[in-house]
Amino acid sequence: MSRAAPGWLNPAIKHPKLRAALYPELPGTALYHYTDQAGLLGILMKKEIWATHTQYLNDEEEYKHALERFQQCVKLKVHEAATLPIVHALEGFAKKAPRFPKANVCVSSFSEKPDSLSQWRAYGAPGSAFAIGFNAESLAKIADAQKIYLARCIYSEADQATLLDLLVEDCVTFSLALTAAAAKKDISGALELLNVFAPIMKNAHFRDEHEWRFIARRVKPKELDFRRGRSSITPYKVIPLAGVKIDEIVVGPTPSRDLSRDAVEQFALKFGHLDTRVRNTHVPFRSW
Repeated sequence: MSRAAPGWLNPAIKHPKLRAALYPELPGTALYHYTDQAGLLGILMKKEIWATHTQYLNDEEEYKHALERFQQCVKLKVHEAATLPIVHALEGFAKKAPRFPKANVCVSSFSEKPDSLSQWRAYGAPGSAFAIGFNAESLAKIADAQKIYLARCIYSEADQATLLDLLVEDCVTFSLALTAAAAKKDISGALELLNVFAPIMKNAHFRDEHEWRFIARRVKPKELDFRRGRSSITPYKVIPLAGVKIDEIVVGPTPSRDLSRDAVEQFALKFGHLDTRVRNTHVPFRSW
């Protein structure tokens, strides 16, 4: 399914390839969120999903990966710059970019793969894991209504380099269109684009996850909630899912296959998901 960019999209994003990266064509299948019992219960009962602050994700190098590539691209552009204003804009980006990991950007993760061994291992609880298959079109409507992005992660270094090159060009164009005083003040506004694209630029080693993400940017401190984490409390943003359609729920590896499947079927029915298919995993994996 093709998607049109909404009116609230950052005006600095001009290039069609950048817009296409944030609004890719939706897959013909559901998008799966892997979780444990608590996650399944909370998502269906409360009709919400939690988007974790990007600085508290499992992969601590994730944002650093995108930032390093952005700064490399900026340095190359400085050498190629034709005018002094362009050089000044690029130098401003290079100076301010390292501060942007502290911005409040939150993400929720989904996968195109409905029954993945690596996902069961990484995100499910031993003996009790689930993959909630959200209808992709339904998720996209929720994202657009709440002014958050639903985008596919990019793993190819060549594709990332192309997008970063275009991203820097759009940042420069946006800054040069402002007055000198406004441009100096609004470098952060242009650089906000980095916080939009960084969460979808992932290391190639994770390509088997086939990940999509909700990306909530400009999250205010008062919009954050907090949960227990492994080494610190973890900030997150609640994303309401009222009206979302769930195509299927896959019950992960468990010693109680029939009992677990039957319980999930009744649970889904109770909370209005009358057409949701519930099935067991086909992966022969023991985690208990």
